[in-house]
Amino acid sequence: MFSPYPDFEHLTATLPDGKAVVFALKQTRITARISGNIARVEVEQHFENPLTQTLEAVYVFPLPDEAAVDEMEMRVGDRVVRGNIQKREDARQIYQAAKRQGRTASLLEQERNNIFTYSIANVRPGEQISVILRYSDSLKFENGDYEFVAPTVVGPRFIPDRSDVEGHRVPDADRVTPPIASSNQLTDPLLDITVEIEAGVPVKSVRSPSHRINLNFENDTIQVKLDRSDTVSNKDFILRYQVSGEHTRSTVLTHADDRGAHFAAYLIPALTYPEDAIVPKDVVFLIDTSGSQAGPPLEKCKELLRRFITGLNPDDTFSLLDFCDTVGYLSHESLTNTPENRANALVYIDRLEASGGTHMLAGLRSILDFPEPDDGRLRSIVLLTDGFIGNDREILGTVRQLLEPSHRLYSFGAGSSVNRDLLNRIAEIGRGYSQIVRHDESIDDATHKFFDRVNCPVLTDVRVTWDGAGEVPTVYPNPLPDLFVTQPLVLFGRSENRGSGRMTVSGRQANGAQYEETLSVQFDDGGNPAISQLWGRAYLKSLSHQTLEVERRSIVEEMTQTALTYQLLSPYTAFVAVTDDPSAEVEDASNLVSATVPTILPEGMNSQFLSPFAGRGYRSSMAIYRAPRPRKSLTNDDVGFAVEDFCDSLETGDFLEKESGNLDETYLAPLPNSTPNPIRRRKRSTSSESEREVVKIELSRVEGLDYQDIFLRRSIVKLRQSLDALQFPADWIDRRSGQLYLTVEVVSGKVNDVMLDEERSMVKHAKIVQKIAEILFKWQLPPMLSCHISVKLCVN
Repeated sequence: MFSPYPDFEHLTATLPDGKAVVFALKQTRITARISGNIARVEVEQHFENPLTQTLEAVYVFPLPDEAAVDEMEMRVGDRVVRGNIQKREDARQIYQAAKRQGRTASLLEQERNNIFTYSIANVRPGEQISVILRYSDSLKFENGDYEFVAPTVVGPRFIPDRSDVEGHRVPDADRVTPPIASSNQLTDPLLDITVEIEAGVPVKSVRSPSHRINLNFENDTIQVKLDRSDTVSNKDFILRYQVSGEHTRSTVLTHADDRGAHFAAYLIPALTYPEDAIVPKDVVFLIDTSGSQAGPPLEKCKELLRRFITGLNPDDTFSLLDFCDTVGYLSHESLTNTPENRANALVYIDRLEASGGTHMLAGLRSILDFPEPDDGRLRSIVLLTDGFIGNDREILGTVRQLLEPSHRLYSFGAGSSVNRDLLNRIAEIGRGYSQIVRHDESIDDATHKFFDRVNCPVLTDVRVTWDGAGEVPTVYPNPLPDLFVTQPLVLFGRSENRGSGRMTVSGRQANGAQYEETLSVQFDDGGNPAISQLWGRAYLKSLSHQTLEVERRSIVEEMTQTALTYQLLSPYTAFVAVTDDPSAEVEDASNLVSATVPTILPEGMNSQFLSPFAGRGYRSSMAIYRAPRPRKSLTNDDVGFAVEDFCDSLETGDFLEKESGNLDETYLAPLPNSTPNPIRRRKRSTSSESEREVVKIELSRVEGLDYQDIFLRRSIVKLRQSLDALQFPADWIDRRSGQLYLTVEVVSGKVNDVMLDEERSMVKHAKIVQKIAEILFKWQLPPMLSCHISVKLCVN
């Protein structure tokens, strides 16, 4: 029998013993080969349809946040179909066409840097299908210790304000919140992991803090296999090994092809800081106490907090904030490091309990607005969280906008499968570092590193210069990060030609002395192709940071072209594979039913405290999501019209109920409040009259919609009314008036993306675009509509 759920389609068959069999992932096989600092990984996933009807499977799964995915294929019986990289919209259209034709097809998309989606169409009853992807990754290493991580489960993401207009702050919420399997469903897929280590130097102390493993030594290769007693896909697989100190040295790896000459440089400065370089600091801790942290994760975070506070230097100051549905304070200003204040802090920590949703944005804004120390000392912000949120981009954009240049942000995650992408990126933007601690491992190493690094960076003002033939290579990350004790510097570079040269890395040490090291870069034939792919991934990451506040057309186009050139999966590209055997087509694909493959909770996560996850904040309708269908091209006469041409014919407050008679659902956005929300104005040196000067937004033109449709005409009127209520301080723009052009992507009646066309726009202020985008994400349109819309606005 089938069991429909209110928020997602989730197909099951009941066995005689009462157990439920779900359209399931049967096995995940991960095979990795590590050579030096680079891992080449293959992930093969086996699906089976146990039901009596043809299905479409949708499966959400994780990968490392910096994985360069460049290959995908699908195996159906004896047939192997290689996936092709396409622009994401083109790949979706190819997939949808194949699905309607009854062909077996698969689509691989990237939702976040570490969350991906497979869609597999026309899986016949009893049929087994395998999908394979391959990626390259650069291993994390420091002080001779290497770490390989393979995530296996996507933890449930909290979607803030979902009870407003569904998911408007996270337009793709349905794509990152897979359903969670209930306890009576047979959904535990087998996990098979094999890792071969060819380090090129003697290796010792191979271990895994997460899984039981078996080792086999053959010549210069170490084979690591997952023990058969530990095969549930509910936690990150973590493998660590160590090489002896005398073999730890700076390394340059190269690869050249028709796309250019590429290199990866791994620099190990091995610097320390003198005791007199330690200056008094102000440390403000921010701990996540939401429901997802309940149990071992929160207890580990509290253990870290106790150790951090008791280990501060005598002249340091500190405070502590916590967040869930609300923000709590130990104090509203920084405290001196006295025995009494430490004791009060420890009592406060002991009383922390987990509940509610992960309203991280409120917590971060509170800590970014926290009063500055009176003596001007530098501030370190320490965030402790599992990172299970859906509004990652909003969080990162806020930190990028509001974090003071003199402040640093460090992130700590505690658990078996935390959101490493968020923790890593927020620390990068915050000029700090991130650290992950399993909920069941010792915190000694984490706290030792924290005090070593928070006291003083060992190398700042890091720069790269080039001495050689040809053009200067383009190097990422950009800007280069400061370095802390035992932390290596990893650089990815590219040059148009193969001219060799010498690269010098310099910086200022903690004692003021100048540091300098020169590496030789030789672009010989051959080399590891993964080096080129990792440069492409690093470039995409750098570009993506420029889209955190506002998505800009020029940046999106550059990211798309780079991903296509390097055959990389990205937010704007996708892999698609379609069978070409007409005899294998499904006879009637019109009744195809979509099923979402459910996931299981990460190890250590307590489902008893996940009421926000089970409610509107975390439930998913992902299984009924449909990629946009190909649409007939419209002429300019059909798609372009001025808003004022028809607005006057509709009365204020007009709305249109759905013809089904459901009076609770309308296509139109609600009317705005008659009084606009107050805005915080910047202080200006001009008169009080000009301080009150504001600019307003007027919707001028919409292109891409059928203006003869009365539903759409009235929804545009509502949009105009909402935009009319917006007001901004005049000093937000450098000119009194101008035009602003936005491209709006609509998928199944929901605004999925808003992008600034900066080449056509005269007004480009990020805050103005963000406020307009907030209204556009709430814009309600007919549920079957999928298209791109061009919106012209006037600012005056």
